[in-house]
Amino acid sequence: MRQYKIWNDVTTPDYKTYNSKSFGTNSNTETTVNVGTSSQNSFEFLKHETKHTEKDDGTRLFEFFVDNKLIKSAIYNPKTKEMKYE
Repeated sequence: MRQYKIWNDVTTPDYKTYNSKSFGTNSNTETTVNVGTSSQNSFEFLKHETKHTEKDDGTRLFEFFVDNKLIKSAIYNPKTKEMKYE
């Protein structure tokens, strides 16, 4: 079995299982990043999450968190098709 120094454990509510290395989601994605020398000797390094929320006015809020701290957000307006970064 191959050993990896960095391992990403990805969780999303949109899929029960997936084999693809690239995937999409409509709600949120949580990733726990572990580091070490093997699966038996790895430690949680950080967690990052990307969230999507549709507001009552139709705009869409995208947020990116690292260890529960908001790092970046953006609001998409489907009427103007513009993305505003905050």
